[in-house]
Formats: sequence, structure tokens, C-alpha cells
Amino acid sequence: MKKSRTAQPPLPVATSPRQTQEKRYNLGSWRNPRYGLRMALLTRNPICQRLLGAERIQCRNQATIVHHLVSPLDQPAAFWRPDNLCCLCVRCHPGGKKGTDWRVNIDFTPTNFTFSFSNMEDSHV
Repeated sequence: MKKSRTAQPPLPVATSPRQTQEKRYNLGSWRNPRYGLRMALLTRNPICQRLLGAERIQCRNQATIVHHLVSPLDQPAAFWRPDNLCCLCVRCHPGGKKGTDWRVNIDFTPTNFTFSFSNMEDSHV
């Protein structure tokens, strides 16, 4: 006896910029521990990039968060740009604030990120 197929409810569609942003954070191209942008940045920038005090001494804690300098809610295309990202420790992360007005070499060290196809594994062959 064949099972009758019931229609599946449609997948939820992002209806607001915030929902679109939340979907991006769950994509493999962001989150995947092997090839996602988040892990690539944390691997290349393992120490918090925040510069502290008038002396601008770099924080020495382990970076665990990738922070968007310009909020993806304001500029969705900036979500993927490495020059819009910096790696921070929990203590230096500004929380749920929408973007920051930090300046490179004043408030944080430049993000170390270069991309090359030769660095990628050929896992789909």
C-alpha cells in the first residue's frame, strides 16, 4: 500500500531585514567550522583585535566572536566583506549594538584575511 504524500508547509520566507540577517548567520558559508568565513577569520586572527586605552595596547584574550563594524541591517552587502569584520573576545564585544564607529589602527588592529582558491580543499571531486 502506497503512502499518500501530504503537502509540506512552505519554508518561512524572510520578511524583514533582521530575519534576512539571522538567516545569513546560519549559512554554512558563515558558520561551517571547516570552510566558513567566520572560522577562517578566527583562525587568521586568534587574538582579540581591540586596541585598549590611550596607549592602544592590543587585548591579549582569545578571539571567539566575529564582529561586524557596519551593521548588516544598514548595509546588507557588508555582511561578507572582511574589511567590515574584526575578531573580538567576549569582553571587548560591544554586544547587540548596531554596528560601531571604530577606526582601524585606532580602535582595532586590521583584520588579517587573504583568500586564495589554492588554499581550498577540492572536496567535491
